[in-house]
Amino acid sequence: MDDFFEEPKRIGCLIVPLSAIGGFIVGALLFAAIGFSASISTTAGCIGGLVAVLFAGKIFNRGKGGRR
Repeated sequence: MDDFFEEPKRIGCLIVPLSAIGGFIVGALLFAAIGFSASISTTAGCIGGLVAVLFAGKIFNRGKGGRR
């Protein structure tokens, strides 16, 4: 019964890829909605993905998310 409440060992394995995809989509759609060209929107999406990865890594490492 104690195993049911035990924390998953690899809870953060998807934090980096999901935050990168989410940051890219949000950044690209924001700049596309404003009316910039495709190259500027793609560049902004890449920067948004990088920033999202950095934020996710900082939050993940603050809680020591399963790394021992």
